[in-house]
Amino acid sequence: MKGVSLGSSVFVSWVCKIGVLGLALYFRLRALDWGLPLKYAHIDESVVIHYSLRIVAGVINPDFYDYPGFFLFLLAGTIRLVSTLSGLLGGPGLEGLAKMYVDGNGTPFTLMARGLSVGFALLTVWLIYDIGRRRAGTVVGLACAAWVAVNVLHVQQSHYGTVDVTACFFTLLAIDRILEFQGSGSVRHAAVAAFCVGLAAATKYYPGVLLFPLMAIPLINKYHKPFRLIAILLAFTAIGFFVGSPFTFLAAGDFLSRLNHLAPKIVGVPGTRTPFLPTIGHLWSNVGPLGCVLGGMGLVVAVRDEGTWRWMVILWASLLCFVGLWRLQNPHYALGLYPPLFLLAARGAVTVFSRRPWAGAGLGVAVLLMSLPPTHREIRYLERKDTRLQMADWVRSHVPPGSRILRFSHTPNFSPLDPLEVKVDFTDQRLVQVDKGAPASGELLNELNSYDYLLVSSATPDSDPKFKLFRDHFSLIHQISDPPPRGVHNPSVAIVSGRGKKL
Repeated sequence: MKGVSLGSSVFVSWVCKIGVLGLALYFRLRALDWGLPLKYAHIDESVVIHYSLRIVAGVINPDFYDYPGFFLFLLAGTIRLVSTLSGLLGGPGLEGLAKMYVDGNGTPFTLMARGLSVGFALLTVWLIYDIGRRRAGTVVGLACAAWVAVNVLHVQQSHYGTVDVTACFFTLLAIDRILEFQGSGSVRHAAVAAFCVGLAAATKYYPGVLLFPLMAIPLINKYHKPFRLIAILLAFTAIGFFVGSPFTFLAAGDFLSRLNHLAPKIVGVPGTRTPFLPTIGHLWSNVGPLGCVLGGMGLVVAVRDEGTWRWMVILWASLLCFVGLWRLQNPHYALGLYPPLFLLAARGAVTVFSRRPWAGAGLGVAVLLMSLPPTHREIRYLERKDTRLQMADWVRSHVPPGSRILRFSHTPNFSPLDPLEVKVDFTDQRLVQVDKGAPASGELLNELNSYDYLLVSSATPDSDPKFKLFRDHFSLIHQISDPPPRGVHNPSVAIVSGRGKKL
């Protein structure tokens, strides 16, 4: 009977794991094609795809440093693999897919990038289950895996072919390996932990901050020859980073030049923004009040412990302190904070309610049920037809063939097959001064009036000075603002007549 009971337990555990993975996959595959066939549905996606295609074309150094290179190389490998399989199965090979991309349809490459994010999302669900099972029991593992599976921010970011979900996975992996080293003191575990920190930083720079608490472990735990161990940690972190993003080292001058340009915009100057509150606010919004309360309880419980769980708090707090001090704190910047917080919350609930397991289980179920409505709303929003696609349909139906159109950023893209003469100001260079509040020059207005039509967009049309320029000086023909703008999605798009007021 004992063997039957154990077998049944293992069977139930596997069914639960597969069910959680299925739930994660369900939420991530729905609306995965949002915005397609727009080539620039998400500007960060288009940048990642562009530089990955440079690698595919044989330019080994992508010459891009806004992100490290690891995700670009992973995507380049994915593109090579998928396009080869497509060609073998009778579909378009790499050349055919590249032609579609040049003609304005980035759908195949966009889906490959998003598919890579979905793959790492599933790996994150599996990894957090494994960590929870090993360190606090199967119930904690399954609860955390289910929480990641339905978390609204993680689901949203899994729909983007960008670095964030992949960075979240490697951040969690690095944290787990650091805890393994902390518990064992093994040099081998130290090397693996440091390598994982380097690989995580090679995906997105911020997990590199984990190197500092990692180096503190030999000193605080009074390991034998701590400085020798710290030297090993530094070496293997550098190796991990080099493996993932070699040209950050090999083209250090270009990297540092770009870093000097970007750092003030993102990290900013101390005192220019309220620290921590935006990041904590995003956690409150995307985890939910009850989840945050459980997370806070888990932090308190873990701090009172010794060893592994206290060190998890130190690692989590290191990430929070680093990201929380940035001048710009978008929600996805802190995605790596979520899985460790879920582990702390679930383990804290199990500990506090050890004598009343039904209460802990009830809270866990309540957290998951409260996570479903915002995730469902996010999916429904993504499923609605993008405003840029709606405007593209309207233009093709109403604008005369041969018309000269100037389109600005975040507007519909057209292919050479469309009977229109379209020029693109991809970064709104013509409108830089207007965006700063300066009046439009006569030279600019004359140039804009030389076109038949102008396509413009904004996420805040009522307060955007660029939108005001077109309202004041040109005749509005059509505007689409439904679904409402939010983040990278559904900007308000307008088409105006370029044959309007003359100077």
